[in-house]
Amino acid sequence: PHPRTGGHCARQAAPVGRIRSRRSGAGKPLERRHRRPGQPRKAGALMAAQRQAFTVPDLPGRAPSPPIRRLVFVLGDQLDRRSAAFDGFDPAQDALFMAEALDESTQTWSSKPRTAMFLSAMRHFAQQAADDGLRTWYSRLDDPSGAASLGAALAQAEAALKPRSIVMVTPGEWRLRETFAAHPAAPSLLEDRHFLCSGEDFERHAKGRKQ
Repeated sequence: PHPRTGGHCARQAAPVGRIRSRRSGAGKPLERRHRRPGQPRKAGALMAAQRQAFTVPDLPGRAPSPPIRRLVFVLGDQLDRRSAAFDGFDPAQDALFMAEALDESTQTWSSKPRTAMFLSAMRHFAQQAADDGLRTWYSRLDDPSGAASLGAALAQAEAALKPRSIVMVTPGEWRLRETFAAHPAAPSLLEDRHFLCSGEDFERHAKGRKQ
């Protein structure tokens, strides 16, 4: 009996291990679906399909023809065709290079979903550029000859593609900024226009100030 009304509750809890639902029927045990032997997992099948859909080539064995006037090196957090690196880009003379590097997922902690989304965005950007007619090369994590760091990847690209010059947007991370400022390939570091002011303007503003 209900402590206040003296009647009975209109609903009673279902027995343990059972569930009331429209699909399974009231009081029927829960059904568990198991994957059949030999049936591929959906995630694995999706990754395989994405790998087949990605058609951007790896670095070639010899310098491409016609020669590359300017190689644009784009990092994973610089996916913008309106950036300074693409100013004056000529598809007939210039080219795009991108690289996945294992070091970038181990320098700082990164979860697997974050890494997967980051690499997916990079590959979509490169694929779209190639589909739009830009000469594009891409180094993937599963490439046998892929480099472990972005600095090593740029060195490989310079040796394989032999561009006259290399340009890239200045990295937002100080570690990478120092790496490419002293890189043997001597890439031209261009201003990142996503900020409200340039780094030089902010340094002048912050000079003599304390946090």
